[in-house]
Amino acid sequence: MTEPPGWQPPGGQPVDPPQPAATNWPPPSYPVQPGYGPPPMFGQPYGQARRTNAFAITALVLGILPGAVLAIVFGVLALRQIRRTGDRGKGMAIAGIVLGGAWTLLIALAILGAIIQTQQDQAAGIDRRDVTSLQVGDCTADFPMEDTVFDVPVVPCDRPHRFEVYANLKLGDGKWPGEDAIHSRSEKLCGDKLDAIVGDTDLPDGSGFSTLEPTRGTWSAGDRQVTCLLSFPGDRSGRVLPTR
Repeated sequence: MTEPPGWQPPGGQPVDPPQPAATNWPPPSYPVQPGYGPPPMFGQPYGQARRTNAFAITALVLGILPGAVLAIVFGVLALRQIRRTGDRGKGMAIAGIVLGGAWTLLIALAILGAIIQTQQDQAAGIDRRDVTSLQVGDCTADFPMEDTVFDVPVVPCDRPHRFEVYANLKLGDGKWPGEDAIHSRSEKLCGDKLDAIVGDTDLPDGSGFSTLEPTRGTWSAGDRQVTCLLSFPGDRSGRVLPTR
């Protein structure tokens, strides 16, 4: 029986409308969204800075200085360490080895040249002496007079020679007077001595005298002597001045 709209049962109590039957439907499922990871990094992370190999630095320094053999040794050690540790400095190690090799070659050539010069001097009867060891009566072959002289080629006076030592004279004491003063004093002393020795004797044409004077360095070391030499325009054999 259908009740008319607004009908109420007796007693005046409203009746609840009918409820739909309960159903046990599962809740809707949604696809799981992937989670977000950390933001991407731009560029590469900085690693630890490589150090420069100490042996490589030492090799380069010794290569610049005349430390030939040591530069090569340290350069080889540096390359071995760099290959093992990855240190920087390979270029410096190679440069040290190259410079060390160049120094070694120059030293070898200098030694070879000295040996050849000694053999040639011995064959010619030349005895190289320190300039301060010259004695009156010594004769020498030609040598450059415009540069600082350290040693001179002494030869027997009966062989061709260019100079004869005729005096070693004192220049006095005191402080270094300067090159000009030393030169003037040396020429005065040697000129007067030559005049006294020669007297009226005629010298070979073109003859003169030269001086070997102390330098500032040798003066500081106590050298106060000028060596006087009779000079000839060309080689001659036989002593010209008496040994006195």
